Amino acid sequence: MFATIDIGTNSVLLLIADLPSPPSIKKSPPAPLFQSGVCIVTDQARITRLGEGLHQSESFLPSAMKRTLQALEEYNTLCEKHHVKKIICVGTAAFRKAQNGQEFISEIQKRFGWETRIISGEEEAGLSYLSVEHDFSAEGGSAFGGGDRYQNLVTLDIGGGSTEIISKEGGVSLELGTVVLTERHLRHAPPTESEILEIDEIILSQLGRVTRPSSVTLVALAGTATTLSSINQKLAIWDPSKIQGSQISMKELDQMISMFRRMTHDALRMTPGMVPGREDTLLAGALILKAVMEKLGAHFVIVSDRGLRYGLFYQEFLNARIL
Repeated sequence: MFATIDIGTNSVLLLIADLPSPPSIKKSPPAPLFQSGVCIVTDQARITRLGEGLHQSESFLPSAMKRTLQALEEYNTLCEKHHVKKIICVGTAAFRKAQNGQEFISEIQKRFGWETRIISGEEEAGLSYLSVEHDFSAEGGSAFGGGDRYQNLVTLDIGGGSTEIISKEGGVSLELGTVVLTERHLRHAPPTESEILEIDEIILSQLGRVTRPSSVTLVALAGTATTLSSINQKLAIWDPSKIQGSQISMKELDQMISMFRRMTHDALRMTPGMVPGREDTLLAGALILKAVMEKLGAHFVIVSDRGLRYGLFYQEFLNARIL
């Protein structure tokens, strides 16, 4: 049993999964192994808002670190319950920005004894793409179950502190995060027209670094995309099987953005399918998604509820076991 933990600007994610037994590995060639025997034990998320106020203070707030440590304590208990052999924990954009990021990651390592590190934007992008490639690529195979297969995959990972856009040829990490954009520019709920224009201009300026491919299948990861899918489907109860592989058209996204722009946070919190804790950052994330779809010429987006923690599992445990 192995575990990966992704500590982000907005949320902390845990994956505990089991590997195929050694005999099954020895009897099979490498390629099909991604479909054989890997079992998800638990997949958890906690919204801790570690990056709260980071753009102002340039350091993690004590209250934000306390919330994050509480979530990690819960995860440590789960790992002990399931007799996890090894845990790998990574910090992403918020840790790269915070002056006390290395200090906090060292505290986590000391407290829990996990293998813990801060990853670069490039590694973050690569791990997210690895997850999508295994789950959706026409050339790949998923360790965690099958599904539709696509060509020309581009992965979009909208996080609280940064956004990664990745293809097989490479990727880019952009200074666009839902928490950062919300705290800096969405000062009202509902937002003013000038606030929306302000955010749109910032997003477009960052997307100037992105080149448009001739054809693309866009797959979006992380909380913005999964919450939008849940709202789009009006899910009364969160169901990962209905999120994974679901699609959102540009028309559906436009309708949701139009609705969010007229709502208070309290009203949005009551919207069917809403994930509690994301009501204040969802509009910023939806605007990023819309701008990326327009930039890449994507008429729809495929949603994945997996992402970096799965890519990290593939890289550190499954691929290493095969090799």
